[in-house]
Amino acid sequence: MFNVGTRPRGKEKDRILAHTPGTTTLRTEIVTWAGSLMNIAAALAELTE
Repeated sequence: MFNVGTRPRGKEKDRILAHTPGTTTLRTEIVTWAGSLMNIAAALAELTE
């Protein structure tokens, strides 16, 4: 879930993160900053081995 500037981006259905009762995780297809940073860190770790 990324938004840069003031213009809406991405699919409209993905612009709002609404809590679904009884859940504690996001759908796997939702990209988050934390997930992206983890992927970048893993890629960098492979380069330094």
